[in-house]
Amino acid sequence: MSRSVSPALQVIAVLGVTWYSGLLGSAWDSWSQHYSRIQVEKVRVAAIREDGYELVFKNVCPDFYDLSWIGRQFSTLGWCNDYRNRF
Repeated sequence: MSRSVSPALQVIAVLGVTWYSGLLGSAWDSWSQHYSRIQVEKVRVAAIREDGYELVFKNVCPDFYDLSWIGRQFSTLGWCNDYRNRF
C-alpha cells in the first residue's frame, strides 16, 4: 500500500532542500542583482531620452502640433505635449 504525498508538502520539501543546499539563496542573489541592474539601466535610458527631447523639440514638435486630433493620437511624438508651453 502506498500513500501519495500532498502537492503542498512536495513544494515545501523542494524549497527546503534548495534552501538548505544554498541554491535558493544563490538564485535570489542573482535575481536581485539582475533586477537592480535593470532598474539602473531604465533610469539611464530615461535620462538619455530626455536629453534627446531637449535637443530636438523645437524642430520636431511644431509638426506634431499641426496634426489633427486623430493624427496626434496615433503619433509617436506624444512627448511633445510636455513641451507645448515652451513655444
